[in-house]
Amino acid sequence: MFITRDGVALAGAGVMMQVNRHVNKDSCNSLHRTSSSDNHSLFPSKLVAKPCVDNHSVDSRRRDTENWRVLNSEALREVESYRRMIQAKSDKLEEEYAEKLSKLCLHETEERRRNKIEELNVLEHSHCDYYKLKLRMQAEIAGLLERMQTTKQQWA
Repeated sequence: MFITRDGVALAGAGVMMQVNRHVNKDSCNSLHRTSSSDNHSLFPSKLVAKPCVDNHSVDSRRRDTENWRVLNSEALREVESYRRMIQAKSDKLEEEYAEKLSKLCLHETEERRRNKIEELNVLEHSHCDYYKLKLRMQAEIAGLLERMQTTKQQWA
């Protein structure tokens, strides 16, 4: 609101008018013109300027406030949907990671099992060779003992 030197309140005055305003203290205390000493005034002295309430600006502010509330709620819903999408994606990636890790562990375990089976086969083969060698040596020792007995009997 802009108040002229004469004490007349002008509603809807722009920012430029508000920047350059010079107002008497008396005119600030009253919102209407009390005397008409200036004959060159644009307004007749009998008209009284009433305080002006701009319903349009109030409604506009209410609409702006409501628009901001709507935008805010939409933004919050969007943030929440993004949060849910991120959580779902994180859960999915975690599940895939756990599955890959278990498969990796499974592959490593299978590889270790194959290596142990190979080692076991080598040990069984060497044990079998040792057992055959032992049987052969026992047979040879038995044959040598027999020959020693016959030789001993021949010399006796």
